[in-house]
Amino acid sequence: CTVTSYADDVLIQIYDQGKRVLKLFDDKCTKLGLVINPTKTQYITKHPTLPFTPRLSKQNIQRTNSYKYLGVPVQAPNVMVRSKQYHKEIIEYVKERCIERMRPMKFLSNHHSGASLRVLRLMYLTLVRSFIDYASPVLSLMSSSALEHLEKVQNSAMRIMLACPQPARILVLREELSLPSVQHRILLNNTVLGARILQLEPKAPITIALEKQ
Repeated sequence: CTVTSYADDVLIQIYDQGKRVLKLFDDKCTKLGLVINPTKTQYITKHPTLPFTPRLSKQNIQRTNSYKYLGVPVQAPNVMVRSKQYHKEIIEYVKERCIERMRPMKFLSNHHSGASLRVLRLMYLTLVRSFIDYASPVLSLMSSSALEHLEKVQNSAMRIMLACPQPARILVLREELSLPSVQHRILLNNTVLGARILQLEPKAPITIALEKQ
């Protein structure tokens, strides 16, 4: 299994012996004095049924068909709606969050008395692109035309950083700021993630599937 923690959230990816893994996790939390809230704990699976009832803190865990990956909604593979509407909702969510995070850059982009280019670029990487990086596993499902909306967000950010007019060539701006396109960044993130999974989780279902390709 793989345990991923982010702040006070914990994600457990279980490949086999699920009942035993949950028991070990429950016992370890009890030993460390960590309290699990069963009402906020859910499980997701691609199988119609499980051979056991998932339990934590002596209470059953509710099944769900969707969850949020760092704020981005994700659905189970067997129920995922691979429609334009579903992809549009994901893209719009990420786009709105990125635009919201770009607002401080606009206030600090006065090149006479505002922040320097170095600071503005760091703000973009920290506030905006970091969110796209976190959402990369979800965004890998999107088409190039859908991701074009996020490309426009990065284009706007580059114009803010360099104080360029609208007609400025995007390739020149990327070269000036040493920034790849959003699509290439997502591809890079998922390639690195896939390589790590192949290295660290040889028995994971995704590893087995990749080896068969």
